[in-house]
Amino acid sequence: MSRASVFPGGADLAFLALLAGCFAGPSALAAQERDDDDVPPAREVAVDSLLDRLEAIEALPDTLLTDSLIAVRDSLAARRDSLAQETYRTRRGELSGGDFPEKDALFEALAREAGYEIVEYRGEVVRVGVPRQRLELEGRAQLNRAGDVLVADTIRYLGEEQFIVARKSIELLGSDGNTTTSDSILYYDVGRLRGTLFDAESSFDDGGNEWRIFGNVIPLARDTVYATSAAFTSCDLEEPHYTFRAGELKMVTRDVLVAWPVVLYISRVPVFWLPFFAADIRQGRRSGIIPPRFGVNDIVQTSGQTSRNISDFGYYWAINDYLDAQATLDWFSGNYTRVNGAFRYRFLKQFVRGSVLYSQSFSDQGDNLRLQVGHDQELGLNTTFRASVNYVQDTRIFQDQSINPTDQTRTIDSDVGLNHRFSFGNLQASADRRQELDGSETATTLPRVNLSILPITLFGAPRGSAGPFNNITLDASTRYARRSVTADSAADRVTTTGGGNASLRIGNLNLSSRADIENVETTPQDSLFQDLPSETRTTLSWNTGASFRIGLVGSTTLSPTASLSGTRFRSEDTGGDFVSAPGRASLGAGLTTDVYGFLPGFGPFSRIRHKVSPRFDYAYSPAVEVDSALAAIPGFPGAAGAAGAATNTLSIGLNQTFEAKLGRAEAPADTAEAGDDAEVGAAAASVTAAGAFVDGTAPTRPKRDRIIQLLGIRTSALRFDFERAKRGEPVLVSDRIDNSLTSDLLSGLSINLSHDLFEGSGDERRFAPFLTALSASFSLSSGQGLADIFGLGSSGRTSPAMTPTTSMDRYSDPEIYGSADPFEEGAGPWNLSLNYGMQRARPEEGGAESQSLSGNLSFRPTTSWSIRWNTQYNLTDSEFGQNVITLDRDLHDWLASFRFARAPNGNTIFQVSISLKAAPDVRTEYQQRTN
Repeated sequence: MSRASVFPGGADLAFLALLAGCFAGPSALAAQERDDDDVPPAREVAVDSLLDRLEAIEALPDTLLTDSLIAVRDSLAARRDSLAQETYRTRRGELSGGDFPEKDALFEALAREAGYEIVEYRGEVVRVGVPRQRLELEGRAQLNRAGDVLVADTIRYLGEEQFIVARKSIELLGSDGNTTTSDSILYYDVGRLRGTLFDAESSFDDGGNEWRIFGNVIPLARDTVYATSAAFTSCDLEEPHYTFRAGELKMVTRDVLVAWPVVLYISRVPVFWLPFFAADIRQGRRSGIIPPRFGVNDIVQTSGQTSRNISDFGYYWAINDYLDAQATLDWFSGNYTRVNGAFRYRFLKQFVRGSVLYSQSFSDQGDNLRLQVGHDQELGLNTTFRASVNYVQDTRIFQDQSINPTDQTRTIDSDVGLNHRFSFGNLQASADRRQELDGSETATTLPRVNLSILPITLFGAPRGSAGPFNNITLDASTRYARRSVTADSAADRVTTTGGGNASLRIGNLNLSSRADIENVETTPQDSLFQDLPSETRTTLSWNTGASFRIGLVGSTTLSPTASLSGTRFRSEDTGGDFVSAPGRASLGAGLTTDVYGFLPGFGPFSRIRHKVSPRFDYAYSPAVEVDSALAAIPGFPGAAGAAGAATNTLSIGLNQTFEAKLGRAEAPADTAEAGDDAEVGAAAASVTAAGAFVDGTAPTRPKRDRIIQLLGIRTSALRFDFERAKRGEPVLVSDRIDNSLTSDLLSGLSINLSHDLFEGSGDERRFAPFLTALSASFSLSSGQGLADIFGLGSSGRTSPAMTPTTSMDRYSDPEIYGSADPFEEGAGPWNLSLNYGMQRARPEEGGAESQSLSGNLSFRPTTSWSIRWNTQYNLTDSEFGQNVITLDRDLHDWLASFRFARAPNGNTIFQVSISLKAAPDVRTEYQQRTN
């Protein structure tokens, strides 16, 4: 049966209203349809019987009879005939779920009366004892009151004692969403609003982590629970891997959980004792003390040579939803003490965010200040501002105290920039500063300004009806920058540059002009590191030209060019006045084409194609006369060599690819890949529409051949000057050649080679190519099977590459959960990347050779282990520059981490930590570091 009642305020009246609720609506008043197979005859209730019970209620003292009961009686008598035809069947398997019967108008009227509250109840068997004010619900009984839901095998309400007893299969769902279960018994005092649920289990969410609580639960208030002989865990297994067992526990919903004293059990073995355990389960940010980080060896030392270290001890202040701050202290005995501060802000509506980080260390070496400021702001729809400022007072102390390998090779960079979009163009203004950690050089650019004009289309017209002078495109830009470089053992230099360029494109004709100014102020140093008088040189240059693109056969294009350039120069040697260098004219042409050659296939390849893409650039500039006095001026443009000599140059660049065609078998049209082009889809559709498959077989899509790049070679241009032969000089101007090699056979492979072409210099040099630089990089991941590595197909098995993080992703224990993917039963995803570099000089030049190898390896030997290794090895000196090795072990609810790091300066750290995923502050750590 299901009932809905309206409870008045008093205890006795509440019980009478509970009885009246048995007759409060059409569904509740419906006589049950007789079904001998499903419902016992004794459960059939008629309207006449209900009225008889109501008369018994009226016989009670008048003080207990309310107007609500009289209204119920009158309503029942008036609706006798209509209710006789309505039925309501409640089956055994439907009692624990579904909605309660719909409430009628009379019930709604009672619910709106002051001092009443709604109580709904149901059960397979409902017994009402009026004299002793008792209500018994049996058979998956349910009681709803003020948002709380109680479900049990049996629920008994004792009106005189104001007591509720529930037994077996108890589920208590609070209005806050938390559920408490028990298979024992519940005692609850309605008058005092207190009770005990024995052998209960409850759960709560602290913001992503689900905690389970076991014990004898005593609700103290609507949002407070007290438990004795309690245990709690975040493990979601029926038999938890670990539990915290406490004598007493108190939890305030969405606020805090406190337990004392606490013993940590792994399985059934006690391993650790804590005087108390506290977890802040409030959502969002909140102020509080930041738990310090320290290792076991910081408490109990195993060696007199080790140093204690405590870090991140401080306070976090959540000022409001947009501001926060924190202050922490780091202490490393015998080395330094460091004070850290942070202030962060983020105003979403104003599109403003940023931070200020402060760090001050104190040691025997001296004090050192480090400051970091970051700011991003959208000043309007078209204006953005950014700032990133980094400052280190003493870079030597910073390097000595750091154990992070990347801090040993980094630079200290700062950058400030403003970007504004106009209707006609874009303005960028910025400044930056770069400081080497060794303090040898500092470069500052202040300011750097660029203004680019959006392309302007003149005489616009549709492409189909455009004439030769329609759709003319005009664009332009201008720039200005001032860069200063200071060095300890070299001349200081300030370089100011500016200029602008514009272009006009009319069909295939392009007209362009460019002007630049460069002012270099140099302050040299003598042997005593004293600054000498500054030297200033200014160069003005301009260039204007035209080019025309002519399409020839296939992809072959010819682009004739013509240009005119000039230069003006001034320095102390010119008396501070500008002098002009002779103008130079140049005529030339560029030719690009693609040439194909076909070779027979082999193995899985049906055909090989060799594609050669050469580029030829020719330019001729006639000789000009340069005054010998001008040519002798230091820094004068073209002063070195034959300043006014004619040039007749040819540059040849070459790109080559060897491509192979790998055939694919036919596949049904309905299994075509999403990447198939429209042409293939249209072909399959046309075949189907033509009725080619009248026998009912599935149509097949046409064969598609996969193209694989066996080898790609990009060669830098070689420049020849035929005028030099007239002067007895080598025709080849380029003194080096670079080659870059890539291939689909080995995915991720890239090789770059640089060759010095000549031995010696001047008239005595001879052609003798020599390898001076070699770099290679190679990467593989678990998403590639052997066929993928060699570019021959897919292994049919993919897995996302693992990205190194500070903590390992959670993986289910296969021994408990099993594995749906056979691949995950063994090793998990892995990544490997290697980088090799070599630099050397010719033996006769006395140059040293250096080789280095760096690599990153991350993999999972099992689903529970994660290993990451980052290293740099100097092959020349046979020593490691840096090493970072991290091993993570997923223990289901815990994470064990082992980390070793060695910086190039020799600083090392070895750290072992075990932390609880649901509460990372619960951790034990061993740490040993050297500085």
